[in-house]
Amino acid sequence: MKKLLILLTLSFFSAQSFAGSCPDGSDPVKSISADGTYFVYNCGGNTNAFDGEYPFVLSRFKPSDGPRVLGSGVLVIKNGTISVSPKHRQLETSSTKYYDTLEGQINKNGKINVKFNVNPLTGKGKPHKGSFSGNINNLQIKGKFDDFQLIIDISTGEYRLTGRRSLSTTSWGYSIVSDIVRAGKESQRFEVRPGDCGKDP
Repeated sequence: MKKLLILLTLSFFSAQSFAGSCPDGSDPVKSISADGTYFVYNCGGNTNAFDGEYPFVLSRFKPSDGPRVLGSGVLVIKNGTISVSPKHRQLETSSTKYYDTLEGQINKNGKINVKFNVNPLTGKGKPHKGSFSGNINNLQIKGKFDDFQLIIDISTGEYRLTGRRSLSTTSWGYSIVSDIVRAGKESQRFEVRPGDCGKDP
């Protein structure tokens, strides 16, 4: 009887403390410990179904001044955890090291929650932690910073090294080009429609 009372008490307080506490926003799965004296909560939402690398473009939008691309890179998903590849990074408003602050999760249904320090302003302000959410199946996740809507557009096309192009997707959408340009040895481009950036060299 005493053991049952302890379990009921633990059940009440554990449910209050842990409900909805998984990174993806889902409720933990409850089970009883091996010796039967306490409850164990596990987050079972993580998955490897979406493991891979996904080129992305980060942009901002405000009705008064329209859209503007802020940066780009490659999202890496592994066992439900999201990070940014150290390669092919570009960020207009601050150092690319801020991509290292990105922490994200994706669940088995493709729902994404991401947080990282971002600054949508060029030449002023400083990065603050922003939250993004959405579904990978929609190829877009969104967040907000003051009056700006922040958008991460994702490409599911696999990228590869090909000739003069250092990074490209097998479908249209995103590429890093190795041609010599005014700002350095390579540039990045993002197509809104197929063919906007011309054909491969």
